[in-house]
Amino acid sequence: MNKIYCGNGATSYPKAPLMGEAMLDYINNVGCNVNRGAYSSSYKAENVLYETRELICELFNFDKPENVVFTPNITTSLNIVIKGLLKKGDNVIVSSMEHNAVMRPLNSLNDIMITKVNCNFLGEIKLKDL
Repeated sequence: MNKIYCGNGATSYPKAPLMGEAMLDYINNVGCNVNRGAYSSSYKAENVLYETRELICELFNFDKPENVVFTPNITTSLNIVIKGLLKKGDNVIVSSMEHNAVMRPLNSLNDIMITKVNCNFLGEIKLKDL
């Protein structure tokens, strides 16, 4: 029987090619956290992290790797962005299909307005409704 995986919202499967090998290499050859010591493997971990930030900058055409932030998951990222950027009186336009990871932090902010635009049964928004 073929395996069908339906949890890609939580984690991707199968992983991208070479991902497991890269993780195993890091575990076996670096094996420590960033900024936790003044020894060679700690510096190597810091270099891996910074190189990753540079690659992300290249991917998104951004020039400040020191401003690339890693979070444990997208829900945490959304909370940081939503609660960090919105201010009293802002109006946020969302679709009627927004995920809880978006709606929960929005609903927790009492000083903003939320405008919900309905989608049709295909998940489409009509431009006139927007």
